[in-house]
Amino acid sequence: MNRFSLRRFRQKGRVKYQKKGKWQLLIFSVDKGKGRFRIQAMKAEATTSRSRQFSWLATALLGLFMIQITGCSSVPDASPAMKQQALSFTPPPGKAGVYVIRPYHMLGAAILNNISLDYQVFGALGTSSYLYGTVSPGLHTLRNTDLPSAIVVPFTTEAGKNYYFVANASLAANGIAIESISETDGQAYVRKFKLSGKNRFELQNQSGETK
Repeated sequence: MNRFSLRRFRQKGRVKYQKKGKWQLLIFSVDKGKGRFRIQAMKAEATTSRSRQFSWLATALLGLFMIQITGCSSVPDASPAMKQQALSFTPPPGKAGVYVIRPYHMLGAAILNNISLDYQVFGALGTSSYLYGTVSPGLHTLRNTDLPSAIVVPFTTEAGKNYYFVANASLAANGIAIESISETDGQAYVRKFKLSGKNRFELQNQSGETK
């Protein structure tokens, strides 16, 4: 660091100097009575580090703000017949109902989540929407297909019962965590959210097919 003469300083102040071609800031104060020269803050390296941290934070906040102003992901509405069946909460004879619900979350709000059921396409979820389908009794699986490393969620069904899951944004689960929830919570979500029209069972319903 450049040498400074204490005789030049008679009060608090700051001075810029160059070190290794970079401008640095030195904040100082002088105690006249005791002849002390005290450095309050120094070194551009620390200042530069703080500036980089602030720059990263500002970029992240700007990205979140852009998600908000550009809107959230959306899916088309399901047919009235599918809505009626889903909202009846009564599966067809010999079947079980499966609901996968995506509550609103700012993280990833602008991206659709693609869900598989038994390693086949189930459908796509926008924010505040849900998927509905029926399956035969037995062992089944759910998975977020957007990421190869996503966790497979197994579950076992019984005829005449409904099974409710939420797909929540999660950094720990590599994007989306699918978790089972209670019937009370599941039905509350279903009543206020939109049934996704991007749904394999919607297509089957329109073509008269059954699983």
